[in-house]
Amino acid sequence: MTLFDTPQGIKSLYDNGFAGAPVDIDYRDMLVGSGIVGSSLNIQHLTKTNPGNGKRALLWRSREKYDKGAFAEESQTTGDCTSHGDRNARDVTRAVEIDIKGEPEEYYKRGATEPTYGYRGYGGQGMDPGRAAAFVTKYGWMVREDYPGCVDLSRYDSRIGSGWGRSGPPQCVLDACSKHGVGKQVTPRTADEAMALFQNGYACHSGQNVGFADSPGSDGIHRRSGSWNHDMSTVGYDDTKEIWNERVYFVVNSWGDFNRQWEKWKNDRTMQHVLGPTVPGMIVVAADVWERYFLGGQSIYFYGDMEGFPAKTLPNYGTEEYL
Repeated sequence: MTLFDTPQGIKSLYDNGFAGAPVDIDYRDMLVGSGIVGSSLNIQHLTKTNPGNGKRALLWRSREKYDKGAFAEESQTTGDCTSHGDRNARDVTRAVEIDIKGEPEEYYKRGATEPTYGYRGYGGQGMDPGRAAAFVTKYGWMVREDYPGCVDLSRYDSRIGSGWGRSGPPQCVLDACSKHGVGKQVTPRTADEAMALFQNGYACHSGQNVGFADSPGSDGIHRRSGSWNHDMSTVGYDDTKEIWNERVYFVVNSWGDFNRQWEKWKNDRTMQHVLGPTVPGMIVVAADVWERYFLGGQSIYFYGDMEGFPAKTLPNYGTEEYL
């Protein structure tokens, strides 16, 4: 048994300085400066036409509709947190596009993590979040299924992505990825921009150095505790002040059921009617902390316009059921 075999073991590694999401500032600046990330979405237009202030966006609920329990499954078994954060952001965004925006596609299957992690550029563990954004922008993504003659991704196996790290994913993987791209990627600079992105259905992942307590306070917020060099996905926010007295952001982890959720949320049916059931491993983060460490670190990538799978039947779920 290794420390990666249990949620508590993984947390212990990160608590003790494991670098799961080392950020290369020069590489990040190159991505933004070259237009690889950020040039394909007019975030200022979104902020003006559909701002998120005073609203909420519960984007994770759309993924839960199509892949119930997904956030508690596939706990990472190596230092591939960045590929999990990347995959969770992609899956949430494409679920929203189908569920809320009514795009004529099928959710089909959960996204795979291994191709992204195989692009990290070296044989060791950990991955720069910017390289994950660059990979799905340039090459695309794959799902959890067997690709005969190439690779079997039907089940999470961190050894696959780990093994590709030095040489990169093989050509057959890159060819398969090219069938499903990420059309929009952007790094916001302000809280208003981030809220507008969430409100318009974009989820994100980011790398930062901040940890959180195992249990929330009496107000339902998980406070800062320690420092994790870690990539996680942010899948919504609430700025209505109707449940929490301050703006909060909803962050999902890749360690499985590692922490405790707010008892009021778990037991209050009125609250569950709004938020849905609690999500194992979710961290409810106060605005000042999220905006300082997640947004302020500038290693944050929102995804949109996922090129998915043709629908077998056209969905009709309305337009604002969960946003």
